[in-house]
Amino acid sequence: MTAGATVTITANAAPSGQAFNGWTTTTNGITFANASSTTTTFTMPASNVSITATYAQIYSISVTNCTANPTSATAGTTITVTANQAPSDLVYSPGNWTVTPSTLQYTESGESITFTMPESNVTVILDFVDPSA
Repeated sequence: MTAGATVTITANAAPSGQAFNGWTTTTNGITFANASSTTTTFTMPASNVSITATYAQIYSISVTNCTANPTSATAGTTITVTANQAPSDLVYSPGNWTVTPSTLQYTESGESITFTMPESNVTVILDFVDPSA
């Protein structure tokens, strides 16, 4: 490659259970057009380059009485879980979320919670309540 040429790179398909996580380089002076895209470009310097496509583990979000968006993600992804419609004899009541792992911090707003995906699978259970109880 000639110094100054635009080089296009494309990551291989992610291994099973993983997702593309970005591009890294140990070569000084390399700037990717979009380091988080599976296909990107950079300007070739006057020396050899070393570039690596990185991949991250995908973890799942299991839910009961609610819907997660997305339903699986890499660590660090923002997850929103929204209450499903309560059965006709029950109602949504704030504070009735059970999240595992129990140390996972989340923010409740309206009928949903938001959290940052940890490096583990997550289970979210929403318990509806009997309004006459």
